[in-house]
Amino acid sequence: MRSYSRTPMTEEDKLVKLSVKGVARLFRLLAPYKWRLLLAGVLTIFSSTITLAMPLIAQRAIDVISKTQRMDELDRMVYVITGLVLLSAVFGYSQYMLAAYSGNRIVMDLRVNLFSHIQQLPVVFFDRKRSGDLTSHLSNDVGMLQSTLTDDVVKLPGN
Repeated sequence: MRSYSRTPMTEEDKLVKLSVKGVARLFRLLAPYKWRLLLAGVLTIFSSTITLAMPLIAQRAIDVISKTQRMDELDRMVYVITGLVLLSAVFGYSQYMLAAYSGNRIVMDLRVNLFSHIQQLPVVFFDRKRSGDLTSHLSNDVGMLQSTLTDDVVKLPGN
């Protein structure tokens, strides 16, 4: 039976340090999806701009209607605001779908790369590492990255 003399990891040891090399690796994973991610960003800007413009449009509508007392102006403004809300929703949904699709594909690519890498490792590596630790790292770390790329990035514009 093997004995493992490991010192317990401190909280500081558990924190992953951000490095230039790590960021470069992440950007290499993002590269095939750069146009989708860029389009998602542009759609986010459009959706946010429309949402931020709503109070100004409503203010203008109230001013015009209170000065002219014409109901046809009210109808027109209601149509404009409804159209803008729908347009903002379409932009927001499209952004969500593009970001979620890209995030999931990036994570899939990462899992494929990790699996290929693990298959090429020598048997000695698996003798030295506990399989539970390796499995835990693979599932937890990739899961956190997936959560960040899909859920957090998609939710970012809404916060």
